[in-house]
Amino acid sequence: MASFTVHSGVAAIVSGLAASALVAVKAVDIQLGLLLWALGLFGGLLPDIDSDTSKPVNWLFNALGVGASTLALVWTYPLWPLWGVWLAMAAAFLLVRPLVMTAFFRLTVHRGVFHSLLAAVFCGFTATLVCFHPLGLTALTSWLAGAFVCGGFIVHLLLDELYSVDFNGLSLKASFGTAIKPLSLKNWPGSLAMIVLCAGSWQWMPDTQGVQRLAGNLPVVTSMKSLFRDDHSSP
Repeated sequence: MASFTVHSGVAAIVSGLAASALVAVKAVDIQLGLLLWALGLFGGLLPDIDSDTSKPVNWLFNALGVGASTLALVWTYPLWPLWGVWLAMAAAFLLVRPLVMTAFFRLTVHRGVFHSLLAAVFCGFTATLVCFHPLGLTALTSWLAGAFVCGGFIVHLLLDELYSVDFNGLSLKASFGTAIKPLSLKNWPGSLAMIVLCAGSWQWMPDTQGVQRLAGNLPVVTSMKSLFRDDHSSP
């Protein structure tokens, strides 16, 4: 499998090329292009989330723990006394960081359900939904965010598969075929859950009119100034 340095470097290059192309055709401005570049890089690290020793998974759960603590602060202050706010923040972090991460590792194995094209689509859909609903971004921006996360994810899978080929000896390593696959049959409950979640979430996805205009080479300009919707509501 490719190293962390290779994954992050190639994901940065590929997502940078894609983001710069959108900037060049005036589909997005330079600031939003940088955001999409970062999302592509993030997607390029996601498939290693099921590795107990990977850097991305530690970063992810640390970020989730900090996010949970921040939500606890927002929800409890100023209704609770200061000691209660601190206790809620600590409890939120401990619930997400050690407990959820431990449960996640017990339910997943490396190069399992998260090393599949189905997982790439699932992560792309999740990014689109998060951007559109909780964050209130526009439909086009949300779809672009999901596309870059999904694209970076697939770049990671392709790299791992390439590293499964011994080009010097023109032979295949034992890991060949485990890096990129449509779905994981060994963890069929996890694959089935992802399929159900992807299918069920489609009704909550933003409209695709902006994406269709972009694909049709019509002028579509999305900038950081118009990043958020006016009402933050679903269409």
